[in-house]
Amino acid sequence: MAGCVRVLPSYVVLLLLQESVEWRFHRNLYEYKTYGAITLEIFNIPSHPVRVNINSSVESSSSSCPLMTVKIFSSQFGIPVVRREGESFPDKLFVSKTPVQNITVVSTNQSVVWQLDPVKPGQLYVMAILPRADTRIKQKGLQLECHYYVNLQATVLYYLDTDIYQLGFNRTHEVSLVAKSKTLFRYVLCISFKVPVDAKSYVVELGGCGLEQCPVNASVSETLGVSMEDGSSRVCHWVNGSCRLEVRLCFHKLKISCCCKFAILKLRGWSAHRLQHPSQCHTGVEFNASSLKDNSKNYVIIPYPQSGLWFVSLVAQCFHTDTGTGKEVLQPCKSPITANVTIRLSPCIDGGCLKRGVCKLFMESDLLFSACNCFSGWRGYGCNDGSQADDATLEIIGVYLLTLSNLCFIPGIVLAIRRRFYVEALVYSYNMFFSTFYHACDSSEIYQLCILPYNALSFADFFASLLSFWVTLMVMARISQGLRSFLHMLSALFISLGEVYNRHGLMEQLMPIAAGVFILLVSWALESYKRRTVFPSKQRLLWYILPGLVLAGAGLIVSLAFQTDSNYKYTHSTWHVLVSFSIAFLLPPGRKQPDSPASLSVQSGDITRQSVVGSQEFNASILHAHDAGTPDGALEPSSPPATPRNSREVGLMLLNRSHSRGSQNLVL
Repeated sequence: MAGCVRVLPSYVVLLLLQESVEWRFHRNLYEYKTYGAITLEIFNIPSHPVRVNINSSVESSSSSCPLMTVKIFSSQFGIPVVRREGESFPDKLFVSKTPVQNITVVSTNQSVVWQLDPVKPGQLYVMAILPRADTRIKQKGLQLECHYYVNLQATVLYYLDTDIYQLGFNRTHEVSLVAKSKTLFRYVLCISFKVPVDAKSYVVELGGCGLEQCPVNASVSETLGVSMEDGSSRVCHWVNGSCRLEVRLCFHKLKISCCCKFAILKLRGWSAHRLQHPSQCHTGVEFNASSLKDNSKNYVIIPYPQSGLWFVSLVAQCFHTDTGTGKEVLQPCKSPITANVTIRLSPCIDGGCLKRGVCKLFMESDLLFSACNCFSGWRGYGCNDGSQADDATLEIIGVYLLTLSNLCFIPGIVLAIRRRFYVEALVYSYNMFFSTFYHACDSSEIYQLCILPYNALSFADFFASLLSFWVTLMVMARISQGLRSFLHMLSALFISLGEVYNRHGLMEQLMPIAAGVFILLVSWALESYKRRTVFPSKQRLLWYILPGLVLAGAGLIVSLAFQTDSNYKYTHSTWHVLVSFSIAFLLPPGRKQPDSPASLSVQSGDITRQSVVGSQEFNASILHAHDAGTPDGALEPSSPPATPRNSREVGLMLLNRSHSRGSQNLVL
């Protein structure tokens, strides 16, 4: 409990006991991309508040992060409706004329003290907005990720109920005013009373003081804050033994200072249950409707309306056309006027966002509210601000670029089939298909075609892209077919797991590629060691592999270094073209047939011979048993057959007969 001493000129020194309540919050800040990307806190202000002090600071996750300027707004009329980054409001949208207080805080972790006065009992909304720092699309894990946080410490000072005199409406009260010092001749009293919500005005009468020459100063306000002493004081003059003060505004806090220590107070209200005329409604919204067909309907949109009682006041005015001047002249209405008034609650603007966005629900500080997520550069509360919207023609061109650029996979698919890389051709075809329809669903919110749920298309696109890299590296590696099949299945299992876990993560994308490059380099090194020369050949490295790597590397650089929200459709299409064309250079020569017609393969250790000889040489080199003329039918020849002239001392030769239908293989 704390004491608050107020010193008023030539008034008594009044001591009112105050209490304070304090909240502390540490919250994340979000880059402002949509109208709902805000950080919101709600404070419950107790009765008889004096003022609210807010200590604010903004910090970043790293000292290397760029400095950001954060706007913090406060309002007691619901979520603050302000022009965020200069956005315009939709037509027919009513924005409260009550100014929204705000401060600017820089992310240097230095505190900025903010005093709110006056403040009313109820809910206080504090909203922070972090501007978008960079439009580049950053690869998660590759660049420094900066996060920003706001720290709020709110302290509310308020008077205790026991120190505030409560008046009843339309009742007379006897009030004693006691001074702290007998040498001073003025007394101060703080009074609180409740005014009916539909009252038009009220009258405060002061009597029983007995000193008509002593003027009474009264300050009226909705709060007991310092604002009661700043320009709101009114002098109540004595007439016939009483002081009468009429208040037309619905204030419900009264501070009275006079020179007597005993007074009789009466609070009297003004045919209550009578509302103000619309012309006297300075803080509300006003609009007109006419009986003419073209103007027979009118409406107003009130964003994030404050909870409580709302009043609608209707006034009918009738006109006739002056035959002489042709102007509309006001005249009394001769018959009752019927007006149909419809009031309804809906998210965003009638549940939509003018067909330029989608209405989404957000949860902040246990408050569920709606906001528009706008398409294609449209901004504002209702996606009504087209100052930064994309051109419709460019939007369509971007969609075609992102989808049709995937057709550049066709040359690689055809080449893979011709070289009998059927598994690789299947993966490239899968990649082309799902990348095409993923971008047909994702590249534009206005022109889109989704053949599957978005999450399924996204998974298939990321999975196929990584799998295409993997099978290309494996077909380039010098490994056996059995090992290659095993590694294909292993990679499919782990790539799918990584994509489900975090398909945008850097490690989930780099690990399969890094593992494939490692296997490729090891296989090339072993092959080079066996051959005692560089493998692949220098010619293939220079004319095929190097251009393929340059194309893939260029696509990677364009995607990571130059890709932004505005040029995404062009840079990502370039990525599609460069990577798909690199396949044509990186695929190795076609696989040899296992059994080739009219050929013979003989392997014995490290010796491999292939020979095709004419049938005459074949017949001359074979000695048949019945031609040898051996005695007693012996099978052994009398002398070895003559060596063929083209044998060159080969230990064993197998020849194809010219009339043979198939090939003959022998492996030793």
